[in-house]
Amino acid sequence: MILKWVNVSLKGLFLFSYGADVNAKALEDEKTSLHYAVLTGNLEIVQILVFNGAKGADVNAVSTVVGSALHLALTERIANQVEIVETLLRRGANPNAITQSDGRPCLKPPIGEYLQCCEHPRLEIIKLLLKHGARIVFDIQKNHEFGILKVIHRIHLGLNPEVMTLLVEASETFNIPFIEQSRHLSEYHKEILYKKLCNRLVFYKQQEYNSEELWVGVLQSLKQFEL
Repeated sequence: MILKWVNVSLKGLFLFSYGADVNAKALEDEKTSLHYAVLTGNLEIVQILVFNGAKGADVNAVSTVVGSALHLALTERIANQVEIVETLLRRGANPNAITQSDGRPCLKPPIGEYLQCCEHPRLEIIKLLLKHGARIVFDIQKNHEFGILKVIHRIHLGLNPEVMTLLVEASETFNIPFIEQSRHLSEYHKEILYKKLCNRLVFYKQQEYNSEELWVGVLQSLKQFEL
């Protein structure tokens, strides 16, 4: 099959030059040639596919099985991972892509899948995703399509404190009740989130964006910590 030839050689690329559909999807798993190229870890092939102008591969083509090529680059142990992720993002890969099946999200956004699958997330990859617009929402995905709260516990605070710090600094919203009730988050994870939220609300108060109801809820959640 043409798509899988990309997995082993440049033969597929020559076929594409003769008019083969670079965005054709495999029947069994909906992967495109770009998905297979990413799986090889071959940066040159990925670059050829995405830098081919109007005839280039669609960087946001989605498989309901594995998501986008960016999802795949983040969740598989491939060679040249940082370079491939950067190439995809530079060519317009959506860092907030939501893969849906039957109208419901079936995968987390790329950064959520990355944290779920990677035991030791790389700081440079997190920085790349944030640089290109990845949104950080500390909520469950049922409430917010970009919610990644359920995977935050996988960040080892002893080994990867910079990753947690970067995500907290970039966060948009926090769901206090779910953070408080989470059985997966350690008390240290929760404390970091609460402290950031408290600091942010102090800033809002100084800017006269104070909400009394919000303050009451936050203070109740924070009462167990010495902030």
